[in-house]
Amino acid sequence: MSHYVIGDIHGCYEELLGLLQAISFDATKDIVIFLGDYIDRGLRNYEVLRWIDRVKNDKDHYVLLRGNHEQEFIANIELLTQIKADIPLAEVCERLHEKSQYFDLYSTIRQLVSVNHVGIATLSRWANMFKEMPTHLFVEVNHTQYVIVHAGYKDARTDDICEFELYSREEAYLEGGISNGVVIAGHTPTIIPGEFVFTGGKVFRYHNNEINCTYYDIDCGCVFRKNYPEAKLACIRLEDQEVFYY
Repeated sequence: MSHYVIGDIHGCYEELLGLLQAISFDATKDIVIFLGDYIDRGLRNYEVLRWIDRVKNDKDHYVLLRGNHEQEFIANIELLTQIKADIPLAEVCERLHEKSQYFDLYSTIRQLVSVNHVGIATLSRWANMFKEMPTHLFVEVNHTQYVIVHAGYKDARTDDICEFELYSREEAYLEGGISNGVVIAGHTPTIIPGEFVFTGGKVFRYHNNEINCTYYDIDCGCVFRKNYPEAKLACIRLEDQEVFYY
C-alpha cells in the first residue's frame, strides 16, 4: 500500500486521470489525498466534480481536503440560494456577477449552469460536499509525521487558522510548520516567477532547521500550461517522498 498526495487540479480532468495512471494508483489498496482546489481556472470543472461524486464515498482510498476555491464556491452558492427570483438561474448568475466581479470570479458556476445544465439542487449538493471536507489531515508513514493541507499549517490553533490553512502563501513557510515533521501543501504555483516557491514548475522543497520541519509545495501550476509549458500536475508518495509529474 502506498500513500499519494496530489496538488491543485483546477479543472484539469485529463491530467488528473493521466497522473493516476502514471503512478499506477491501485484503488483497492493505495490511498490518494487531494489538497483541494479541484475547480476554477480550468475547462473541465464539470467532469472533475462528477469524478469526485464517483469516488467521495470510498474514504478508505480517496481523501478529499478543501481548498480556497471550494471555500469560495460555498460562499457563492450560499449567496445564490438566497436569491428568490422568477428568472432563469443563468440570468441570476449574470446579474450577481455584474454587481460584484468577485461573484463566480472564474465563471465556473455560470459554465456549470449554462453549458452543463446543472441546477441549483446539484450546485447546493456540491457546496455541502465541500463543506464536509476537512482543511488538513495528519498522517504517519514510516515513523514520519505528515500534515497535509491546502496552503499552510500552524501548530498554534487561532481564530484565523482556517484562513491560514486555505490562503497563506510565503508565510506558510516562514511562520507555519510542524516540529519534527513534514508539511505537504499546494496553493501557490511553483511555475510563477517571483513567488517565494518558484522552481520553474518543479516541486518546491524547504527545510526549517529551527523546528526541524520539511515543507513541500506540490502545486506545479498545471492549469497555467498554456502560458507556461513547463507547468504540470504533481504528486508525492509519502513512503519515500518520490515526486511524480504528468
